[in-house]
Amino acid sequence: MKGHTAERWWALCEQAATERDPEKLLELATEINRLLEQKEQRLKGIKPETVDGQAIRKSGSPESRTS
Repeated sequence: MKGHTAERWWALCEQAATERDPEKLLELATEINRLLEQKEQRLKGIKPETVDGQAIRKSGSPESRTS
């Protein structure tokens, strides 16, 4: 699904590059913006878990050691 979304915003960018109707261009730009904001939020949600979450704890925090 993530790949589909990436393809969708990219395809919309290609459409917007040649769109002559100002109203349609605005619709395309609005949808592109919405999709990219979703991606940004998803990445912000993933990054802390990857950097500060399990990856760091597994690699050497005292809590992950059971000896």
